[in-house]
Amino acid sequence: MRQALLERQSTDWLQTREKGKLIRRNETDVIQQLIPYAEEQGSRNAKLFYVNYSKLVNKAIGIETGKREFATHKQLMLVSLLEDIISNTIREEMAKGVYYKEIYQICKRKVDQFVGLAYLDAAV
Repeated sequence: MRQALLERQSTDWLQTREKGKLIRRNETDVIQQLIPYAEEQGSRNAKLFYVNYSKLVNKAIGIETGKREFATHKQLMLVSLLEDIISNTIREEMAKGVYYKEIYQICKRKVDQFVGLAYLDAAV
C-alpha cells in the first residue's frame, strides 16, 4: 500500500495520468459522435456507451470501477493504449457504416486481442 502511494506521487505517474485524461477526453468525444449514430440505428440506451466502454477497458486491465486514481503506472499506460484503440476503431467503423452493436464487438475483440498479446493476465 505504501509503495502504491509513493508511486502515485511520482512525476511519471502524474504525467501518465494527465496524458491518460486527454486520451480519455478524445475517447468520450468519439463516443459522443457514436451516440446519435446508434440512436439513428434504433438504440435506446446509447447514453450508457460511456460506461460500457469504460468497463470494457477497466475489466481488461484489472481496475475496479471508479478506481483509476489508484491504478499503477503500467495500468495507466495500458488504459491509454486501449482507449486510443477504441477511439480509432469507433471512428473507422462509423465511417464504414457498421452497425453500432457490431462496433462494440469489434472493439471488444481488439481489446481481448491486445490483452492476449501483452500477456496482461500475468503481468498486471
